[in-house]
Amino acid sequence: MMYLGYQKNRIVSYTKSPIDKVLYNLDRIEETEKEYVLDGEEYVLKNEAWEEKQAQQEEERIAKLKLTKREVFLALYKDCGITPQQIKSGITDEEALIEFEYANEYYRGNPLITTIGSSLGYSKEQLDYLFENKSFEKPTVGGE
Repeated sequence: MMYLGYQKNRIVSYTKSPIDKVLYNLDRIEETEKEYVLDGEEYVLKNEAWEEKQAQQEEERIAKLKLTKREVFLALYKDCGITPQQIKSGITDEEALIEFEYANEYYRGNPLITTIGSSLGYSKEQLDYLFENKSFEKPTVGGE
């Protein structure tokens, strides 16, 4: 059993035990079996709609991640010895080649990045990891 504390019809507390209405300036307290999560400044019901919203926000965050041209080329070279010339030779579409060659930064949300990545054998998750960590290499723990 959990307890919700309300102020002006907004859930402002979610606790395992009831809290004092007067001390915390609450309008009312309700018991609940449902799970709530803090979303911004208020608690909301953790349900499928909330999880879909979180997934969408995460996709938008990932799409905005960017790497410099140098970071991309170094990561590809360190991971599998691929050079910039090898990547460019695999791009047959002129517009894509111009976009790839003259970009100073690459955004994860750009479809060209996904296309080039999958043609090189990288999964969506591996590309996401690269853009978050600026490397394909996962760090070892304790010198393993």
